[in-house]
Order: sequence, then C-alpha cells, then structure tokens
Amino acid sequence: MTGTESFDVEQTIKAVVRDSRNFGDITGKKDNVGGIVGKAEYGAIISCESYAPIESTGGSDVGGIAGSASYAIRSCYSMGRITGKNNIGGIAGEGCDIFYSYAYNDLDMSGEGQGSIAGKVSDDGTLYGNYYVEGGAGGVDGIGYQGGATPLSYQEFCSKDVPDAFSQFTITFQADGVEVASYKCGYGDYLSADQIPEVPEKDGYYGVWPDYDFSDITGNKVLEAEYEEWTASIASAEKNDNNKALVMAEGNFYPNAALHLQVEGNTYTVSMTNSMEEDA
Repeated sequence: MTGTESFDVEQTIKAVVRDSRNFGDITGKKDNVGGIVGKAEYGAIISCESYAPIESTGGSDVGGIAGSASYAIRSCYSMGRITGKNNIGGIAGEGCDIFYSYAYNDLDMSGEGQGSIAGKVSDDGTLYGNYYVEGGAGGVDGIGYQGGATPLSYQEFCSKDVPDAFSQFTITFQADGVEVASYKCGYGDYLSADQIPEVPEKDGYYGVWPDYDFSDITGNKVLEAEYEEWTASIASAEKNDNNKALVMAEGNFYPNAALHLQVEGNTYTVSMTNSMEEDA
C-alpha cells in the first residue's frame, strides 16, 4: 500500500466532581467563576458545597457551585455573596440540569439574569427539588418554579436537613487581609458595640469598618477595614482682609474636621470639630 493515510481521533472524557467543599473567597476577572467549578462542559457535579463569596470583577456566568455547567448538578449546597455582570446564581450562573440543591446567597449583579438557583438555564434543562431562602431574587432569572426552584422561609429551609453551615455563621473582622477578631453566631443573633474591635492603627491613615447591621446576623460576613489618609492641616472659614484664614492647625484630622473662630470684642475663641460623622 502506497500513499499517505491520516486519522482524526476525538475522545471525550466525562468526569464527576464529587464531595468537594470550598470555604475560601474566590475572585476571577473574566467569565465562568464558581465556588467548585468554573466551567463544566461534560461532567456532573454531585454533593459539593461552597460557603464563601464568589466574584468576577469583569465577567459573567458566576455561581456558588459552578460558573456554567452543561451537564448535571445534583445535591449541592451554596451560601455566600455572588458578584458578577450577567447570569449569576446561587448554584450556577448558567446551568442545565439542577436537582436537589439548596442555596442561601446574596446576589450582586450589574447586568441581566440573576437567580437564587441559577441566573439562566438552557432551554432543554431540567429543574427538580431545588430550594432557596426567600427574600432575594427568584429561582431562575428572577422567577420561582414550584417543584423546581422553590422559595422557603429560613426556618423551613433549615428544616430540610441542610448542613450545619447554614445555621452557624461567622462574622470576621480583618485588616489588610489579617484577621483581627471573629465571632460565631446563629441566625438572628447580634453583636454588641463592645464586641466590635478597634480598627488597627496604620501610619498616616485612619480606619473604619464597613457599614453593617450587627443587630440582625443572617449569614457569614467578612468585614475588611477601610483606610483613608488623614487630612494634614485645616483652616478656619473666617478670613482676613487678604482672604487668608485667620487660624490654621496641623495634625491628623478627619475629612469633616473644621476650625471655628469666634470674636467678641477683644476675646478670640477657637474651637474645633474633628469627627468622622458628616453632621459633626
């Protein structure tokens, strides 16, 4: 036999991701970001759990378990903040067949397609036995599906024999990525003012904790200290004939700090406010 023969061989491998758990924050820059799998085209995802924030800073298809999945997701659990552009979901950003999965997520989307179970499901996809905590987005693309993506109260949700992680929350305070303090809380618990730690000092900066309602804990939360540069000097609003401030002060001041000069006869009184509050 003479001549040349060529053969094209294609092989598809279908794998199963099973019993995987994620507790760490995940951040991506583009599409397909998930707590367990970014993009699953051929394999199933079974009995997996994710309890951390999942974010794409510039992409779509973001999910608590899978960013996108073309095959089955079954018996999975997700809790945590999900952030992305389009198609974000508690279980999958974009999914196909989703069964017996549970989600309790906070969704933050800048585009279209968000759902407590999935942001989008393919036309030939199947939903069955999935539940999510009511109060947020509907099951798929903002719509609930009885029997397929059903909302429940938090108490009803927990009665479904979900993992303990759904009822044992952690509030963590950290500065520059280093933990300052953490508290274990139950649903509806609160933190008192004396439990909230001081923000660690940082040269040239003042720090504050982000706004958060500590009176009603409903999930895990990581609070990262926010630092702003001190204002180095401030001047009084009262000026002389040359339009220069009559009083100045140097030091570390909040942005809303102000000097006040009051003149009564030959008496000069200088006062100062230096507070983070806008109306100080």
